[in-house]
Amino acid sequence: MLTNSDPQRSGRAFSRRSFGYITSFSTTFVFLIIPPDSKDGVSAHGLAFALSSTVGFVFDAHPGPYLGLTNMKSRGNGTNQLFAVELDTIKNPQFSYIDENHVGIDVNSMVSINSHTAGYYASNGMFSPLKLASGQPMQVWVDYDGTSHNLSVSLAPYLEHKPQRPLLSSTVNLTSVLANNSFYVGFSSSTGLLKSRHYIIGWSFNTTGKAQPLNYTSLSQVIEDVRPKPQTRSHIPRAIIVLVVTISTVIVLLICAVLYALRKKARNNFEWEIEVGPPSFTYKELVSATKGFSDAMLLGEGGFGKVYKGMLQTSKQNVATKRVSPESRQGMKEFISEIMILGHLRHRNLVQLLGYSRHRNELLLVYDYMPNGSLDRFLHGQDRQDLDWVYRFNIIKGIASGLFYLH
Repeated sequence: MLTNSDPQRSGRAFSRRSFGYITSFSTTFVFLIIPPDSKDGVSAHGLAFALSSTVGFVFDAHPGPYLGLTNMKSRGNGTNQLFAVELDTIKNPQFSYIDENHVGIDVNSMVSINSHTAGYYASNGMFSPLKLASGQPMQVWVDYDGTSHNLSVSLAPYLEHKPQRPLLSSTVNLTSVLANNSFYVGFSSSTGLLKSRHYIIGWSFNTTGKAQPLNYTSLSQVIEDVRPKPQTRSHIPRAIIVLVVTISTVIVLLICAVLYALRKKARNNFEWEIEVGPPSFTYKELVSATKGFSDAMLLGEGGFGKVYKGMLQTSKQNVATKRVSPESRQGMKEFISEIMILGHLRHRNLVQLLGYSRHRNELLLVYDYMPNGSLDRFLHGQDRQDLDWVYRFNIIKGIASGLFYLH
């Protein structure tokens, strides 16, 4: 078992000793994902087969969508020296996932270089989808040719033959990815708000030829032991069952009534951070950058709060910090939307959102600082200037370009 039913947890199983220089390898494994409710197949977040030049990443990796492999700051960093085949059961727009049930090939990041809806190609060439979090065992094959750098991934139901046509095929130079001339191999998984269980039932790995066949007789017994047992019909008198259920229901309702008010606020405040990632800046950093939110650094004030100029002490970068006050008309929903949407926008005519921070009831958004200020200063303010038609037309084109990008 990689992860049990605890929420927001990661679980890993890696080789104790590293392998030498990466050449070719062949591996196959049988896995099982049991969702909280095996009837609807909703699960979080998934598991991954991974190769890494180090196992030190476990100290900084996050659960949830990061599958216990990376975190918000390290994603996409070449120093990760990480390769993974992910089996993901959540659609996360942060990583441009195609759906909530897919297989992906990851290199130094949770943004897959290639992905496909989970399933397999039958002998007649037709694609048959599979539900990863169905509570049913499945088998994966991963083959890598160190000469051609061709990597193929196949998936099939348990006890089915390996499909002739792979689900995914990509060219990946693992020699450049795993640059330390050695690597560790294993598995990682994580849960989110949903409490799922992830199992690796059996595994075979070979660097000198085809992976050895698995012992399906032994694996079937393991699968039988870990899968939820069907409920047997009770012989307890119905009157006793009704009494026990009634008493239990009353107790549960009393407990829920006491805990509801306390937990509701905490749940609303923190659940969303799991989706957008941890804060990009500490409150202390922004206080220092804005000289304690001094009036001398104030750029402007609106219905959503005040905006301050600041300089980050580490990078010496000028930034604009919007301090959303508790009395602001901008609530938590708008705050989250601004992070989710603007955090992914990249356009020369749009102000870049650099990150955010939270402190008690305060919400802070950090943007690129625009030294020239806003357009209305040049058109109507004290800095009003006579702008010729060519200059104004270029401004209009820039605005139109930004609006076109947004739509």
